[in-house]
Amino acid sequence: MSIREQVLQSVRNLPPAPDVAWRVMRTVRDPDYEADDLLRAVELDPSVTSLLLKTVNSSLVGLRQPAGSLQQAIVLLGGKKIVDLVLTISTAGSFGDLEGGYVVEARGLWRHCVTVAVTAELLASRTKTKHRGMAFTAGLLHDLGKIVLNEHVEGARDALYADNDAGGRTFLESEREILGTDHCEMGAAVGEKWKLPDDLVEAIRHHHDPSQAPEGLPRTLARLVHVADATCMSMGIGLGADGLSYDVDPEALEALGLDEQDLAMLSLDILDRLGEVEEFLKL
Repeated sequence: MSIREQVLQSVRNLPPAPDVAWRVMRTVRDPDYEADDLLRAVELDPSVTSLLLKTVNSSLVGLRQPAGSLQQAIVLLGGKKIVDLVLTISTAGSFGDLEGGYVVEARGLWRHCVTVAVTAELLASRTKTKHRGMAFTAGLLHDLGKIVLNEHVEGARDALYADNDAGGRTFLESEREILGTDHCEMGAAVGEKWKLPDDLVEAIRHHHDPSQAPEGLPRTLARLVHVADATCMSMGIGLGADGLSYDVDPEALEALGLDEQDLAMLSLDILDRLGEVEEFLKL
């Protein structure tokens, strides 16, 4: 059995997405959802509700008055912010520490994914792109494939490094050459297993080659995540085995109406938000 077939088998054996994450995503797909719908989607999970209230009442969020209930938190923060927090909290357990395979420092992948999510949302706001919430979610989940590929990367690490160095390839190209697949393809497979919306699955699949994503929302999401991911990597946030081996796609920048000066400003915005990310991770 090839490595690709082994990994696909492991994807098929993965548990489904956390129930609360699935309920929230299903709820917000309805453009006419109301606060009570979101409340019902979250309140059935007491552990997520408890951690959500702890987060909402922390200095990270900065409410002038504490929220004593989930309903009050939704009113004070708004559904969009609650959705981001719930998805981040409920999927945290799916991301292990990938030391040894992708050589990410403790909690490094999770830190990177949360920062990419925040950055993708910043980009969506800066470029006046719709669906900012989906940009956040796509950024949060873009590296799902690394979870299921990690042990195979660890087993072939020497070959991957040698191929990456000698062939002048990106780490992604070396994954394909040595493993017969890459973390983008496997991430999309996890997304399909978790029954994520097709737009998110395609953004995950094409976050390193956004011009190949289907036209419309999937390509826009892929571009946002691609630029956010590359920018965070260039700042050393979540560096692992693939490190600095990716460049920003000029087509993605042009399509989003961005230039190098915009990326420099974006880096400053990310630095401003890093403290919030670190505080969230401590919670």
